[in-house]
Amino acid sequence: MRHAVAALLVLAASPLTASATEPKSGDLTVRADPDHRPCQITLGPRDRLAQDADLVIPAGAEVESAVALRGSVIVQRGARVKKAVTAGGSVRVEGSAQVAENAVAISGDVRVDPGGRVGGDAVSLGGRVRVAEGGTVAGSVVALSLQVGDFDLERLLREQLRAQGKCRVEQE
Repeated sequence: MRHAVAALLVLAASPLTASATEPKSGDLTVRADPDHRPCQITLGPRDRLAQDADLVIPAGAEVESAVALRGSVIVQRGARVKKAVTAGGSVRVEGSAQVAENAVAISGDVRVDPGGRVGGDAVSLGGRVRVAEGGTVAGSVVALSLQVGDFDLERLLREQLRAQGKCRVEQE
């Protein structure tokens, strides 16, 4: 099950890929290994990744994919990101910051501050999407939180993410 979380991250963050096909140059690729070895992430030259820590994209920076595993993605004022994805944390888009495509949080929230913009969808699995007055989401706003009896989707996702070891990272 621990690799199902990595696969879920990949599927939710499309167009990140999890296939056996060769990635296009510059694409961030996450592969979950069916033989239960740690996942492998291949970063393009303009991708940024944090594991077990928050990833802060500073003002003025331009990044393709901003991904945090067991941490949050914070897109600061004036920064531009194509895709922002986190598993085990939240995505925050500060005022005048832009996420050109999707902002996705697995087991966390997506927060768009006044003046912040998400050009695609804002998606939270196991959390909430919060769009402040003056914040913009051009696509859909989707939040899925499920609690039935003792079953809590967010708690299950967090437990699985904690159990997942560090992914091996390769830079193009």
